[in-house]
Amino acid sequence: MGKVSEFQKQQIMDIYDALKKFVSEMDIENEDEYYRIRAVIERKKLILPEIIFNAIMQFMDNVVEEYVFDAKNPAFTEEEAEYENGVMNIKTDAAFNKLMSQFLERLRELDEKIDQFAERELKAYLLG
Repeated sequence: MGKVSEFQKQQIMDIYDALKKFVSEMDIENEDEYYRIRAVIERKKLILPEIIFNAIMQFMDNVVEEYVFDAKNPAFTEEEAEYENGVMNIKTDAAFNKLMSQFLERLRELDEKIDQFAERELKAYLLG
């Protein structure tokens, strides 16, 4: 592991903060926001050590992307919800609660994975 400058540490923290904000603002299914964060990371390619940049991009590709593009809705009965022109219409409070519960669980999962990634891949650089 190489040493990183204070400026590089700040860039790493900026990326971490952007990922945490992605979750806290409930944007995990927002493709535009996902691509905006990727663009921010890609602009830091020349600043960050290659090993850190590659680890972050791999995390985006293998973990974060799944939450953005593979959103799975809970199974609903016809009484709970229906699809019309590709849009889900929720019919009951129970169905809405089921949908929100699953979404909040996905937020919690991704938030936890971001923290685990930071602990495993970034912490040593930030403390070094």
